Amino acid sequence: PRPTRAEASDVANAILDGTDAVMLSNETASGRFPVEAVMMMQQIGTMTERAFPYDVWRSRRRHPTTAHIAVTSAISAASCDVAEEVGAKLIVSATLSGHTAQQIARHRPQIPIMAVSSSPKTQRRLALVWGVTCVLVSEFSRTDEMLAKTVDVIRPFGLQSGDKIVITAGIPFGASGQTNLIQVHEVKP
Repeated sequence: PRPTRAEASDVANAILDGTDAVMLSNETASGRFPVEAVMMMQQIGTMTERAFPYDVWRSRRRHPTTAHIAVTSAISAASCDVAEEVGAKLIVSATLSGHTAQQIARHRPQIPIMAVSSSPKTQRRLALVWGVTCVLVSEFSRTDEMLAKTVDVIRPFGLQSGDKIVITAGIPFGASGQTNLIQVHEVKP
């Protein structure tokens, strides 16, 4: 079975509109071909993302429509810009709620995004956010502790000595909605 043109367009347009996830309707999910429908959605999504106009998305990101934006939004946009400018391999968001990682993902950077959180609830929530991988760490209370735990947890993701990562966080730690730090870190041997 094949999707109708309207169904395929709905999936593609949702992705072009910046959605993080698509799902089946109840009718399709309980129909005769739910697995095939999911596989087709995945194919449509992959093809659409390959053709996604990232340069247009980035130019919109650089020209916000409001005069003033929230600090977290500004840090998120800046982390994408800085990561592109310095050739970073990864953008890391140390986050309690996941909000900053979501804000970074809104900019659709071509650089992978990793959220580092001590909250399993946040990890589950971020599983549906475009481009974000979330890993659990134990809680931290100091910047040097956060940096050490972050570097330890990202090593298995193929980073080499000398690679740069961009890190966002909020100080003081442990309070949601406090993102106010952006740092470029070079991975040491």
